This record gives sequence, C-alpha cells and structure tokens, in this order.
Amino acid sequence: MGNSVEHLAKKFDLFILDWDGTILRLYTHVRLYGRLLSILVKRKGQSKRYDSDFEPPEDLEAKENYIISSFLNFFVDKLSRPHLNYYVKELLEELKRKHKKVAIMSNGNRYRILKKMEKAGLAEYFGMVVSAKDLHVAKPNPTGIKIVLKAFNEKPEKSIYIGDKTDDIMTAKYAKVSSCGIADGFDNYEKLKSVNPDYIFKNIKELCEAL
Repeated sequence: MGNSVEHLAKKFDLFILDWDGTILRLYTHVRLYGRLLSILVKRKGQSKRYDSDFEPPEDLEAKENYIISSFLNFFVDKLSRPHLNYYVKELLEELKRKHKKVAIMSNGNRYRILKKMEKAGLAEYFGMVVSAKDLHVAKPNPTGIKIVLKAFNEKPEKSIYIGDKTDDIMTAKYAKVSSCGIADGFDNYEKLKSVNPDYIFKNIKELCEAL
C-alpha cells in the first residue's frame, strides 16, 4: 500500500469515484474480454504515460480508451445486468456521515449512470456526475477531475480519485489529486500497484475500514 491508510476521511474532503468496476461490479466475462481488448489496442511508448508531470495531449490515449469504454458501455448496457459492488452503500453512508463531498467521474454513459444511480437509491450521495464521454476526452485525460474540483471549489491536495483501472490512477496523477486503486474490478492488484497509486485496497470493504 502507498501512504498510511488510517483515517482517510481526516485527510480528504472530496472523494471522486469511478463508476464501472468501482461502484458497479463487473462480471468475469466483461473483465476478461475487456482485458483482451486492452492488450489488442495497447498504445506504443507506454513509458511516457507514467510520468506524473506529463500532461497528456487530448489524443494520447483517446483511441484505446474510446474503444474500451465503448466496449464496457455496450456490455454493461446490453449484455449484462450489473449490480452494486459489495460494501458500496456502507462506503457512501460513512462518507455522508462524515460530511464529505462525493462525486462520480467516469468514461461511462451519463444517462446510464444516472438511471442506475436512481434505481439503486444512490442519487442522494453524489453531488455531481461527470462523464468523460460528454467531454469528448477519455481518461487518463484529467479534464473531468478538474471540472469536479472547480465545481466543489476544492484543492487537489484535499481530494482523492478512486478507481479500478491503471488509467484511473494516472488520471488522478495528471490532475494532481491523490490516487486510490480498488483491486477487485477491471485491473488486478499487481497491475494497479505497478503504476504506484497513493493507496490501494483489495476491495471496497478495505477502503471503508480505512475511513
């Protein structure tokens, strides 16, 4: 794990979460097909993507992330019936109890996210939903996180982005906010660890225990 994980709620005021694979649970066949697709469209010159001072141009990983996010949107929308990840409601209740600001920043379709959020009774927990698809830039472009920071008038050092993919970690790094990986989604523990997140947990339950 990166930094000490005790009392994250004391360190951060704004918690920004990814949706697919973090809030929603991805089924095994979706993860496997998505990982295969990621390999097939992998961009050359990967070493540059891990430089935290590097500001990615708009099209740096646009093709890769557009293909993968489109795949996930299609499978989640059409071919599966996703459920909330385990302990998500407990996490959101604890953040609410501690009076934290909470937002979603995802590559996913905004309409789908809002529809599922309402159906699951989660709308009250989130102050904002940002879809990178609406912005026409895919993660790891940090534009979505920067929009959330501005909307909440929050400092990067008091903010954390939580996701299940290496691109989520790099998005946080490019936005200069803290990064947190959840290793039971799209990417496994070792892959998330390879991009040096500030925090990494095996699952949402571990994250809850660190608040």
